[in-house]
Amino acid sequence: MRVLRDIIGKPVIDSSARSIGDVVDVEIDEESGQVSAILVGHSKRPGVLRKLPLLGGKERTIRIPYSRIVAIEDAVLVEGEWRREGEEES
Repeated sequence: MRVLRDIIGKPVIDSSARSIGDVVDVEIDEESGQVSAILVGHSKRPGVLRKLPLLGGKERTIRIPYSRIVAIEDAVLVEGEWRREGEEES
């Protein structure tokens, strides 16, 4: 398993080659001790949580289950398309 500090701050790209943000945090399953999900937002400083802006000024992060991660290299590739609420397909 990769060191968590190496994952935080990496850009996240979905199956459509669309950048959806950066890894800002991870969720750990308390029982197994394994990573269960990554949280994606926008951060200029790795390890500092920045939430994604939504229409209407609200903010949130996107939670992506770890099982949806395809590869972790210079970026994190996740299967499927992940969009913020209110974002339309182009």
